[in-house]
This record gives sequence, C-alpha cells and structure tokens, in this order.
Amino acid sequence: MSTKVAVIQKPPVLLDRDKTIERALESIDEAAREGATLLIFPEAYIPGYPMWIWRLKPGGDMALASEAYDLFLANYPRSEYRMRAMQRRIYASIARYKGPRYDSKPLADAQVLIRRFMVQYPAQAQQTGLDEALLVRVDESGAQTLLQTADWYLSRGDRVSARYTLKRLIVRHPQTNAAARAMDICRERGWLDESSAPAPGPEAAGEDAAPGSRP
Repeated sequence: MSTKVAVIQKPPVLLDRDKTIERALESIDEAAREGATLLIFPEAYIPGYPMWIWRLKPGGDMALASEAYDLFLANYPRSEYRMRAMQRRIYASIARYKGPRYDSKPLADAQVLIRRFMVQYPAQAQQTGLDEALLVRVDESGAQTLLQTADWYLSRGDRVSARYTLKRLIVRHPQTNAAARAMDICRERGWLDESSAPAPGPEAAGEDAAPGSRP
C-alpha cells in the first residue's frame, strides 16, 4: 500500500501562535485535498523556530531583539515568561545605545520600560538592578548626549542652538553631572539671565544627537 507524503514548506507566522495554527490547518486541508495521508511540518512549527535566534548579538541585532520581545509581550500577555521577556527587552534597548555621539532614543525607551517593570515587578526590579539606580545612570547618559550636542554647536559658533540645547539639558536632566556642567557653561557665557529655559517637550530623544552624528 503506497502512502502519499506532503512536506509543508510554508513558514509559520513569527511569534503569533494563533495565526500559525490557522496556517497549519490550511496546509493540512490543502494537502488532504491532494490525497496526502502523511504530512511533515518543519521542526517546532507552532512555537516558531526562526534561524536568527542563533545569531542575535550586541550591536546591530539588538533592534531585532527588541522587536522580537515586543511581539512576544503583545501576543502572550499572560505567559509565564512575561517578566523575563520584559527584562530582556530593557537590556536590548540599553544595548542599542552606542554613546553620546549617537541616537539616544533607545535610552528614552529604556527609561519607560524600567519604570513599567518597577511598577509591575517591584521585588524583582530590586533583585535584578532594574531600579532607580539604573534610571540614574540612563538619565546621565541621555544628558551627556545633549551636552555633546551643545559642544558641537559651540564648536561651530552656533550660540543660539548651543544655549537652547544646554537649557533643555538642565530642564530635562536636572540631577545629572552633565546638567551641572551645562550650568557652568551658561554661567560663564552669561546665559542664565536670558530667556527662561525651554520646558521639556514631547520630541523624540533621537533628536538630541548632534547634527551630523550617527544614528
């Protein structure tokens, strides 16, 4: 007695179990209509087995890791691994920040995620160091980005942009060492008595990087 075998080569829907199951059922129906009695699916088809999980590394792949954790948290809000995924999402955001010459938006993302983790898992936040101390360090890093941006403007003789950036630094990161340095610069240049510092705005942290700096 011969057996007709169908090898399923359609990929799963990444990190979406319900849609992957729907796709599997569609494949089964299609194969059955063609007379197949034995179906072979790829390994770990339902949970998903993306090959890139073996190559994620600090640097360029952290954006991909962040997206993967976001998808997991959105699709499995009650998963037993939710807390671990939230932790790793924070680590991925921080790892995406390359220094004060680069885009600081990952730091703003990390601050939001750390605060959320502290509210939802206060005990674990203390145990793992995802706490106020880490927020202070992240805040300082963001402030250093603004300080370097102001230095960049000063080096090109753009006093208006430098003054605005320094005052924004002081308002947004008042407790940082960078803010203290910004105060010194403003005091030396007589800018403290000029128009009041700008209020913190909704602009993305990525705009803090100096023009010409790398994303």
